[in-house]
Amino acid sequence: MAKLKVGVDITSDGYTFLAVTLGSYGSWQIGLDLQNVIQIVNAKRLNIVQVFYGKHEAMNVNQFGSILFDKGEKPIPIGLFLANKNTVKFLKPGEVYKYFDAPKDSYHDELHHEGWLNEKVKMFEKHKE
Repeated sequence: MAKLKVGVDITSDGYTFLAVTLGSYGSWQIGLDLQNVIQIVNAKRLNIVQVFYGKHEAMNVNQFGSILFDKGEKPIPIGLFLANKNTVKFLKPGEVYKYFDAPKDSYHDELHHEGWLNEKVKMFEKHKE
């Protein structure tokens, strides 16, 4: 990645939004403009995008699209969004079935903004210092 610009990519103290698409061919993007970060990572397709806010140097994405973070610098989960070429909105319960060919199961039942947020908060609680 090119050199990060303060005020565009990161704040002066190193914080940024990290957007990561869900799926087997995911991508990620950082920046300070939440809407823009989601639209760039989305690449004008229909995607589910998870967003975090945290210290740039303390967050990373592994090869499977999972977020990695330094134990003492947990990011803040912002939301799970449904994004397409023109729209970004919180993913609502049941919408995963409307827009994607997803099997009906407990994982996909919880794949919406509130369920995702609850799951991330529990995950970060497990990783307390």
